[in-house]
Amino acid sequence: MPTIKKPSKAQVKQIASKDLEKVLTAIKNGAKVVKKEYWNKTEYGLEYPQGGYVKISKTIYNKLQE
Repeated sequence: MPTIKKPSKAQVKQIASKDLEKVLTAIKNGAKVVKKEYWNKTEYGLEYPQGGYVKISKTIYNKLQE
C-alpha cells in the first residue's frame, strides 16, 4: 500500500491563500458568504446568484469576517 504524504506547513498556507483568493473573486462576482446551521452542525459556504453553492472552510469564513 502506498503511504499518503501530508503536505508541509508552507504548502498548507499556500493552498489556503489560493482558496481565499478564489473566494474573494467569487464575492466580487456577486456570491454571498453564508453560514448554515443544522441540528448540531455548522456549514460555511458561498451562494451564487445563479443558484450554485460551494462549501468553504471555517478558517476562510473567519478571515472574511475580519
